Amino acid sequence: MRLVRVTAPQGKGEEVARVALAVGIAEATVHQAYAYGPNRAVDSLDVAVSTRQAKDFIDTLMDAPFFDPHEYAIAVRQPRTIIKGDSIENITWPVVEPITDIYEELWQYTHVTGSFIVRVLVAALLIAHGLVDDNALTLGAGLLFIPLLRAVLAISFGAWAGELRLAVQGAYALALGLGLTVVGGVIVGLVSQSPVKFDHFSSPLAGLLISAIVGIAAAVSNADDSGERQLIGLGVAAQVAIVPAWFGVALVFGSPQITGERLMGLAMNLVALLVTAAVVFAVLRLRAPGLRRYVAEMK
Repeated sequence: MRLVRVTAPQGKGEEVARVALAVGIAEATVHQAYAYGPNRAVDSLDVAVSTRQAKDFIDTLMDAPFFDPHEYAIAVRQPRTIIKGDSIENITWPVVEPITDIYEELWQYTHVTGSFIVRVLVAALLIAHGLVDDNALTLGAGLLFIPLLRAVLAISFGAWAGELRLAVQGAYALALGLGLTVVGGVIVGLVSQSPVKFDHFSSPLAGLLISAIVGIAAAVSNADDSGERQLIGLGVAAQVAIVPAWFGVALVFGSPQITGERLMGLAMNLVALLVTAAVVFAVLRLRAPGLRRYVAEMK
């Protein structure tokens, strides 16, 4: 469910309301307001709609010839409940999220900040320690904690939607995350005793198939409002974070003959995740000309 507010130039609220009604929204409220800063009167439109209607409305509005992101603003919120003259089945339908929600969320979670670096390093230490001691609880905690899910999805969504800046940002966050995971493995290796007790690695083919399934689930979960994403993040992390942490430890303990095979398996897992996620985004038709125009104009 979504609450959508559109701020438009004075006198343009009716035009925005017509767009809302044209995509099947039963009611749109327009009122006048005053914007301090630019110091001008504006029209403000509010609608309380299902996730699917919000997507249709935002896509159509951003693709309208009169829409200019320098003059119009769109704000989207997720309420706990919406009580209105609509069936509960319609108002709670969770598919598909507005593309702008997906796009800005992926940007938000792929910025490389101090917090991102700390979270990756802490998770890498937990993962590496879990590998050395073959401790499932520590390993699982690290995999659940490491923030790599959105980086993978940012690459796939950016590539499919033609938003190459997002894809590059996701690749940067992912590469840095994997590099820091190796560093975490080195640190644990320096303070631990060999050998690595964990030896439950999947074969390259099994890892490829699991990654393909996880990639599908990750993209689907990012495109709707149903279900929790944390466990999907755990699945992605299990396919891409274990080998870098193990590799970091192996650099200290001594690299065994199977290093090449495991690195090749990691590459195959990444390709499977990225390709299957992009295919899901394509099947869900998560691409909008208005989004590309907005991005181009706001660069």
